[in-house]
Amino acid sequence: MEEIKEYVTISQLAKLFNISHHTIRHYEDKHIIKPAFIKENGYRMYGLSEAYDLAFILLFRNLNLGILEIKNLQETTEKETYELFLRNKILEIEKEINDLNQIKESIEKQLAISKQINKAEQTFLDQPIYLKKIKRLAHDEVLTINDLLDLEEVTLFFSSQIVYVIYERYYDVFYETKEELLDFIPVGKYQTEWLLAQSEKDLDDLIKKKFQNTSTPVYILEEVTQMLGKNHELQWKIMFEV
Repeated sequence: MEEIKEYVTISQLAKLFNISHHTIRHYEDKHIIKPAFIKENGYRMYGLSEAYDLAFILLFRNLNLGILEIKNLQETTEKETYELFLRNKILEIEKEINDLNQIKESIEKQLAISKQINKAEQTFLDQPIYLKKIKRLAHDEVLTINDLLDLEEVTLFFSSQIVYVIYERYYDVFYETKEELLDFIPVGKYQTEWLLAQSEKDLDDLIKKKFQNTSTPVYILEEVTQMLGKNHELQWKIMFEV
């Protein structure tokens, strides 16, 4: 038998990987790792080979693989199968990173918007914002969920930026799209202001008060669905050409 000094106990191995010895015993019970040998006194001993096996297991557990999947990977003799698995995992991780980056950008955007409330500035829109129309409404009407029943792509409505285009006698409701459609906010210089309102009626009152002498159309962009908190205030970006 090789020198005992080349091996460690289960507690020492667990400490090396910062896990509990119960975790290693669990993996042994599932037959995805086993000790190099067991001493007469019952001590389970592990060498460098077993440490590599454990590192392999922990890596794929971090990738949310189940025990059976790990066992299948251990037993596969086909290099192509293993490489295909790794390539697929890379794609999954890249998607997760992209999703997290979008969440991060959304949080950063909300923080930036919260600092702009009630601030007015002039901005230049260098690319048109294309819009897909949902409905035209009178000023005393509001959009309801029933208006969405005939919408072909309802999920796009809830995941897209909602845009209200206000005219003197009515307003149109749109959502932003990548399609180059006939309806769009044109390139140009705009006066921009951020407002908070708890409802569309409150927003309408604010618009009448602040922009009653403004030439139409006035573009209203619902930047985020709602802010957290008791007030449930909606954040709106108001734009009109100057």
